[in-house]
Order: sequence, then structure tokens, then C-alpha cells
Amino acid sequence: PGAPEGWPVTGKAGFILALIIVLGIVPGPGSMAAGTARPESPQAVPLEGEISLEAAIVLALQGNHHLRLAAAGVEAAAAATQVSSAGRKRQIVCGERASATTNPALALSQLLGQEGFTQADFAVDSLNNPDALSNFTTRVSIHQPLWAGGDTRSRSEAARRVHAAAELEHDQGRQEVVHQVVRSYSAVLLAEDRQQVAASALKT
Repeated sequence: PGAPEGWPVTGKAGFILALIIVLGIVPGPGSMAAGTARPESPQAVPLEGEISLEAAIVLALQGNHHLRLAAAGVEAAAAATQVSSAGRKRQIVCGERASATTNPALALSQLLGQEGFTQADFAVDSLNNPDALSNFTTRVSIHQPLWAGGDTRSRSEAARRVHAAAELEHDQGRQEVVHQVVRSYSAVLLAEDRQQVAASALKT
């Protein structure tokens, strides 16, 4: 059978890639939107002439979108594991607060807090109608959890199990892809042998 339009392959390679595309392992050229880059696999594996089983497996693994999605899930689960363990770590919080007020009570309290209250500020007019006062406060605090009732440990354990499950799912997907490629490749070899046998029988 001829190769699908758009694939630079002939003979056995075209038939194998056709089976791989039908199985959904590698998207065909017609399924790609205009302007979308092709998978890296067609450039990584030479496709002229016959293709080896190892090259077909590499091609399928590199071009499988489900495996890429599973790999992204593994990375996300690993990041979630690191986040879940952050509850045990010490946190340093820095903050800056700025305010400006003409409220007599607030202005007086902030002026006292700045230790800038003078004898002139005892004037009744100054107390009742203060000038706008600006105040800046910088705070640095350290938070260290002492006891969380096992919540942090439970979250970390759950995140680790999710990560392990994501890795197993990714490995299972790789094994399924390899299995499908081996089956397709074996089917091509068997078909060629049967074709030769039939040709010999016809000649006889």
C-alpha cells in the first residue's frame, strides 16, 4: 500500500506509518492545523526506505500526544508534592504599610508612635485640626508551625501517592504504545511473508 499523502516514505515504511496513524499513535499530516509545527519525531527518524522496529518505536513515542500529556501530569504532581511539604518550612513575611490622615485621634496616635510629639502639639487648635500626617510602617515576621494535627503530613503523603500514580500511568502509556507498534510491525512482516508465499504459489 502507498504511504499517506504528506509522509516522505515508501514501501514498508509507508505501510507501517499508515498502521500507526490508524491506531492513533502518530497524527497524520491531514490532522494538523495550518501553521502548526509537525512533531519532532519525523525529523528525528529517517523515513526513506524501510524503517526498523526500533526507529518505529522511537517515532511513536516522540509523536504521541497522550504521552506528552501524561508527562506534563507527572511534572505537575511533582510540583504539588513540593508545595504540600511547604507547610513544615519556616516562612518569612515582609510587609509595608503607608497611611495619611487628618483625623485628630489617628494623627495624634501616629505622631506619638513616631515619637515626634512636641510641646507645640499641645495647642488646642493643633490637636483639633492637625496637618495631614503620613506614616510608614515596616514589619518583618517569621512563621514556624509547631503542630498541625497531622494535616501537613497527610497532605504530603497524598501528594506523593498522586505523583507515584502519575508516573505509573505514564509508564503504562509508554508500554501500550510500544506494544501497538510491535503488533503493527509484526503484522507488516507477516503480510509480506504471506505475499511472498502467495506469489510463489501463483508462479508454481
